[in-house]
Amino acid sequence: MLVEWSAASVGLMVSAVSPTYAVAVSVSGPLLTVFSLTGGLYTNVGKMPHWVSWVQYLSWFRFGYESLVVNQFRFKDKLDCLPSDGTQCERDGHEVVQNLWFDEENLYWNWLYMLVYIIIVHMIGYNGILLRAKLSR
Repeated sequence: MLVEWSAASVGLMVSAVSPTYAVAVSVSGPLLTVFSLTGGLYTNVGKMPHWVSWVQYLSWFRFGYESLVVNQFRFKDKLDCLPSDGTQCERDGHEVVQNLWFDEENLYWNWLYMLVYIIIVHMIGYNGILLRAKLSR
């Protein structure tokens, strides 16, 4: 739910601060791509180059995905896995979380970060609407 609210708030902000529909659509695609690429879905967050790794903290994907992984694997004591082609399998949930460079302690912090993220992004969008209304007079 927090991930959806975060995504909706970014959409609201982009539409509120963009002067036209075309600009909003042009900005939202690349923004969504950058956030999804740096959020841990496609790239291990611990192995990203330093010059781009800071973007993960602006992405709701990062907080949501880490929360999902931690929630699903933190109490798994044993994982059943048949290694194939010489690949290694994680033995337990803790190892899954560690291999993704996530921290089990961040579960509740991620929820708080997403709430704060939602509030801040909504405030930016609200200020964008106020500015556009003021400039249109």
